[in-house]
Amino acid sequence: LIFSDDALSGAATGTHKREQYHALREAICSGQVDVIICDQQCRLARSAKESLTFFDELKAHRVRLLTADGFDSEHSTAQLLFGIKSVFSEFFLDETRHRVRRGMSGEFERGAMVTAVPYGYRVDILRSDASGHCHWMVHPDEAAVVTQVFQQRKNGMSLNQIAAILNGQGVPVPGKGKKITLY
Repeated sequence: LIFSDDALSGAATGTHKREQYHALREAICSGQVDVIICDQQCRLARSAKESLTFFDELKAHRVRLLTADGFDSEHSTAQLLFGIKSVFSEFFLDETRHRVRRGMSGEFERGAMVTAVPYGYRVDILRSDASGHCHWMVHPDEAAVVTQVFQQRKNGMSLNQIAAILNGQGVPVPGKGKKITLY
C-alpha cells in the first residue's frame, strides 16, 4: 500500500484535508499495515498532539515505523525520541510561520510586493518606479469580470454556474488561458 498527501500541510489545521493520511490510519486500524516507511516523522503530522495520537495507534496495532532519517519505533528509546521530534516539528512549523510573516511584513513596509497581483489589477510601473513602492492600478476588462462575478454571487448563483457563464463568454483563467473549473 502507498499513501501520499503531496503538498498538503501536516499542521493541525490541515489534517482534515489529508485523505491519504486518514486512509493510512484506517488501514492501520483494520490490520492491513505491519510496517510504515516514511521519509521523516514530521511528514506524518506536524502537530505534537496529532503525532502522539498517531504513535499511540501504531503501538496499539503493533505497527512498526521506520524513517529515512534513522527512526525505528522498535528501538528502546523510540517513544522518547518520537515525543521530542513531535514537539520540535510543531515548534519548527510555528517558528517558520512567524519568520515568513515577519519577513513579508518587512518587505511590505519597504514597499515590495509580497503577493501576486490579484485578478482585476496590474502593477502601475510608472508610479511604482517613481515612488520605490509597489502600486496597483485597475485593469478595466478584468475589473468588469470581477464586478460580474460579485453581482452573480449576490444574486444567488453558485460558483459552478458562474464558472459555466465565464467559460461560455471565453473568459480565460488568469495567466493560464484555460477554462475555469471548480471542485
